[in-house]
Amino acid sequence: MLDCFCCDRIQQIIDGTNSYFVKEYETGYAVIADFQYYRGTTIFLCKEDKAELFQLDVEFKKKFLEEMSIVAEGVFKAFQPRKLNYELLGNKDMHMHW
Repeated sequence: MLDCFCCDRIQQIIDGTNSYFVKEYETGYAVIADFQYYRGTTIFLCKEDKAELFQLDVEFKKKFLEEMSIVAEGVFKAFQPRKLNYELLGNKDMHMHW
């Protein structure tokens, strides 16, 4: 994908230059969002450069959704928000990221 913000961030993680990197999972990477409009805003970047969940292999998709939930639990424990919001929009960057 051309000019993919998520792919750029993943490459920074691989290169060891992404200062927002938190943890690698089997299907993605958890990072603290650059812009913290809400304290604790976290992004889970899919390792596969796909735009839609249905484009993923079934087992990878199940694991990706499970790991997204694990990331959410970690965010909840660390920041103790009243409520978590989940988004998989892709309006600006179609590479799947929560």
